[in-house]
Amino acid sequence: MNIFSSGFDKLESALNVSSAQHTVISSNIANVDTPRYKAKEINFTNAFNDALQRTGLSMKRSVDDHFSGMSLPGSPTAHVTDQVNNFMRNDGNNVNVDHEMMALSKNNIMYNMAAQLIGNKFNNLKYVISEGRRG
Repeated sequence: MNIFSSGFDKLESALNVSSAQHTVISSNIANVDTPRYKAKEINFTNAFNDALQRTGLSMKRSVDDHFSGMSLPGSPTAHVTDQVNNFMRNDGNNVNVDHEMMALSKNNIMYNMAAQLIGNKFNNLKYVISEGRRG
């Protein structure tokens, strides 16, 4: 019996992709004044779906009103691509600082959520190991 279920793998992947995404967003912000720089992005959802398919798992909606499945890759195989947007300055740079700051905030929330879920899993294991005793 494996006490570290695949849930740990998925959460680890979420942290890895979120970390990679943070690096890409930070690079975009750092290059806001670089002529001809094209903003980059990682599609978090596609990366997660790829990881789920590699493990043979898939997410399904039980109710049509629920959000569709999101994805977190097992090992970040996310591809960095150029952002597709209509914003382009005269110097050829297409970094939109407002968009990047919003993406950074969203990414921060995703990272914190995954880290908190991993912490909860470890707390549950600690509780089971101590046989439910406090201390």
